[in-house]
Amino acid sequence: MNRKEREERQVIKIKALFASLAVHFLLAWVFITGLFLLSACSGLPGVPPEATEPSTPTPAPTASPTPTIVWFPATQTPTPFATLGLEQPTPDERPGVSEVVAQDDFASKSGWQIGPMVGGTVSIDENQLSIAVPEQAATLVSLRSAALPASYYLEITATTSLCRGQDAYGLVFHSDGAYSSYRWILTCDGQMRVERWRPAEIAVVQNWIDFGQAGAPLTLRLGLWIFREEMRFFVNGDFQFAAHDPLLTGSQIGVFARSTGKNALSVSFSNLVVRQIRGYEPTPIPTPTIYVTKIPTHAPTWTPTH
Repeated sequence: MNRKEREERQVIKIKALFASLAVHFLLAWVFITGLFLLSACSGLPGVPPEATEPSTPTPAPTASPTPTIVWFPATQTPTPFATLGLEQPTPDERPGVSEVVAQDDFASKSGWQIGPMVGGTVSIDENQLSIAVPEQAATLVSLRSAALPASYYLEITATTSLCRGQDAYGLVFHSDGAYSSYRWILTCDGQMRVERWRPAEIAVVQNWIDFGQAGAPLTLRLGLWIFREEMRFFVNGDFQFAAHDPLLTGSQIGVFARSTGKNALSVSFSNLVVRQIRGYEPTPIPTPTIYVTKIPTHAPTWTPTH
């Protein structure tokens, strides 16, 4: 082997040595880099990893709701304030009514004016007093002979069998037994009023009002409360009206029926009960105030004499 070949082999060996060293260096660099990355992820042995705060997720932006237009808003109902001591008690329309002073179940045919009369018949039978008027214009009255006190509360049942239009029936009270009395008139078409009857005079105490009960057959419980000149009227326990009239003070009561002559009329009355009124003090009726106009007077003047 010559010298040139020996030098070439020496160069090849040197190149192989450098190549081997380069490979080993590359492998060492890869190994060290891997250790560094591993320690960054899980920490090197003996060195605890630094604590990291958990990241708070950023909430997604919420879209603002579109306001709803209320075209007709609800109106708040005001709460009424409680009032103390302002409630008024219901007035007693029949004050002072006490014990029974007269009662009639019409079992007896005495005590009333009965029999044939001009224009019709008045009779007592089967515990009722009946007034019958044929088809002719007539008024029949039956008075009770016994007297009553000046003040009382009376109830009696009225039953119509034949009753139409302006035909009427009702009560007679404060009668003197002759020509003077009050009449509580109820028509068959549902109207009522009170009249004052005196010789050559018929006056209206309470004009016509509608009480809503009409026709026949019909049964009504009539109530009459009287204290001096004050009168109160009831139908089936319901207050109808009050009136004042001081002129008549008779002590008899009665019943009547009046026909216009267009139709036959038949009415009966039963179960009369009269009670005393005690302890009632009426509210005084205010006296009208009389105003007097004062006329100014002039003081006399003094004229000096010369």
